[in-house]
Amino acid sequence: MKIREEKGAAYAPQSGVMYNEAFDDFVFLGCRLEIPVARVGKTLDEVLSEVRKLAKRGVTPDELERARAQLVASAQSAQSDNGYWLEAVLADAQERPARLESARTLTTGYAGISKAEIDALAARLLAESNCLRFSFLPAAAVAKTP
Repeated sequence: MKIREEKGAAYAPQSGVMYNEAFDDFVFLGCRLEIPVARVGKTLDEVLSEVRKLAKRGVTPDELERARAQLVASAQSAQSDNGYWLEAVLADAQERPARLESARTLTTGYAGISKAEIDALAARLLAESNCLRFSFLPAAAVAKTP
């Protein structure tokens, strides 16, 4: 948000998370920014600075509430869609019966997430030793780089 709203450095930043049900410590958090080539290094430094702050201080109550509200609304929307039930829950329910219980508690689970839980996750997952930064540049920009 800071990169987009305060600095105007990116028009439509994106973020996402991927995890593996089999491995608790296998989590990928990422962000994607389309920015001018001249700002790549500075913007990467700014993103890493924000990640460090989040790992150290955790989330603010406002950040948590906005994220929680979005997750709950998304879960409620998904649960009213047949595709969610067929693809995310029932497709392999015999092999993974825990998915049925997860589906039943999805909304209440998101609603019950505490600041302490998120802060602990942020401290663990956003440790600098876990961060990898990279950029994709146009060939012409790479050719100009010493």
